[in-house]
Amino acid sequence: MAYDIETRDTLIDLLNRLGDADDAAALDAARALAAKAEALDLEWETLLVPAQAPARAAPAATGSDVEIIRALLARDDLFPDTRDDLEGFLAAAEAGELPAEDRTYVQALNQRLSRRSP
Repeated sequence: MAYDIETRDTLIDLLNRLGDADDAAALDAARALAAKAEALDLEWETLLVPAQAPARAAPAATGSDVEIIRALLARDDLFPDTRDDLEGFLAAAEAGELPAEDRTYVQALNQRLSRRSP
């Protein structure tokens, strides 16, 4: 299930319109949402993320850039694009070529995700 940010925004807008006080507008949104999902060949089961147990805080990973990135990649709660970015950062870090802006991103991501369970 891959689609661009514009499509995601459209789906969210349609979902938000389902609660419209005007029944006709809500019905139009429901039909548009169903049509959009069908056009994208999306099943509701794939579109909706299963509920998860409440997260427990986990300490931030420590060590070298390579160790931090590997710890982040070991998590099972990453978005595919984030995982792809981290895999690229890992290759750069292993080669000793991780740019400062990427290092800053990895450190910020590590801190943010440390507030959630892996």
